[in-house]
Amino acid sequence: MGEDELFDLPEDAEEAFPIFEHRLRERYLEDEFRDTSLEERRQYATNLIGFCDAYEIDLGTDLESLLSYDRDEFFPAFNALEAKAAILAVKFRLSANRKIKAAIVPVYVLSPAQKSRIHKSLSEIRTVIAEADLSDQKRDALSKKLNAFAQEVDRDRTNGETLMAFYVSAKRELKEFSDISEQWSRIADVFSKAKDLVDALPAPKVPKLLEGPKTTDQPLPGFEDEIPF
Repeated sequence: MGEDELFDLPEDAEEAFPIFEHRLRERYLEDEFRDTSLEERRQYATNLIGFCDAYEIDLGTDLESLLSYDRDEFFPAFNALEAKAAILAVKFRLSANRKIKAAIVPVYVLSPAQKSRIHKSLSEIRTVIAEADLSDQKRDALSKKLNAFAQEVDRDRTNGETLMAFYVSAKRELKEFSDISEQWSRIADVFSKAKDLVDALPAPKVPKLLEGPKTTDQPLPGFEDEIPF
């Protein structure tokens, strides 16, 4: 695994694990043109274990069996590791999505100038995606999420959830995510200055209270005459 691919990983373990595991799987396990060798499986396992040690994630692996050259010992341990990694990747993605949704007020009111700034950055990101080293399937998937966000920007009320959907996919699929970091920062800056829906709504009108009957210190006419003392 190259230094660049390690450097751009998020600091948060739950965000970093699915990205790192996905990259390992692509490099060592997912090659449709040949069978994966024992050594490539071992490379996947050792890289993943090293990552989990660094991020303090407990895989509960049988390290001795994973380092063994005895195929009968290695393969059961590897299959268990691969299954645990797949489960953790799904678990952490779901957890990260919940955090994202909980942390964001998803609906914003953008001015025409703010929308224009966002679309300029999205146009630049499209160019990066078009030139990125991706399969057609992954390129199409990223483009669809980017276009969904672009359409959301043009609405009167913009839902930030589509932006985060693209962000999560881009962090996972684009090995050189730094290529769009400048555009991403510009978009984030626009949203930081935009009004969320609650702030953009006019202040509610407080109904004027009806005045009660006017009081007077003067006694009612004839009242004093009825006092029996």
